[in-house]
Amino acid sequence: QLLKAEFNKLQHIRGTIAMARKKTDVDSADSQFYISLATLPHLDEKYTVFAQVVDGLELLDKIKEKDKIISIEYIE
Repeated sequence: QLLKAEFNKLQHIRGTIAMARKKTDVDSADSQFYISLATLPHLDEKYTVFAQVVDGLELLDKIKEKDKIISIEYIE
């Protein structure tokens, strides 16, 4: 099931986590997401930002394409 866009004022800075979608359909997000490795102002208010990496930012540089998440911890 596709998710409707929920744009907000959160900015794409290093460590931002947002929903991936088709470029031509704002309501096409599903289970894919991305982590911003740098500031990406051209994506602000165009993709749904929903989280921020707050610890371990140095590990972002070690992530490679097609790496798989083994575990995740949500911190409020």
